[in-house]
Amino acid sequence: MAFRFCNLDRFPQLLPLIQHAAENDPSADVRRAALRGMARMSPAPMLIQYYQQELAQNPDHETLWAIIGGLRDHDKTREAQAPLTRLGQHPDADIANAARDAMT
Repeated sequence: MAFRFCNLDRFPQLLPLIQHAAENDPSADVRRAALRGMARMSPAPMLIQYYQQELAQNPDHETLWAIIGGLRDHDKTREAQAPLTRLGQHPDADIANAARDAMT
């Protein structure tokens, strides 16, 4: 994909395309950017459910950063607190600290 995932809140109709990129793009960087970008256009409950499925697959370090970044967009919602709390207990101190920071 030749574009960055910014200003997506203006185009919620693109969510299926962004989700497809997050799941299928051959570039890991694009998949992570799409995963992060979904937060700007997806309702919190739907996004949290999607992120929970991603977390259940034991994602790599960079994907965890994308998920934390996406959760930051919804950090004031009750739904986002559960995955952030779980990530706040991650064995990697940087991931854990970032998740705890996202809750403040």
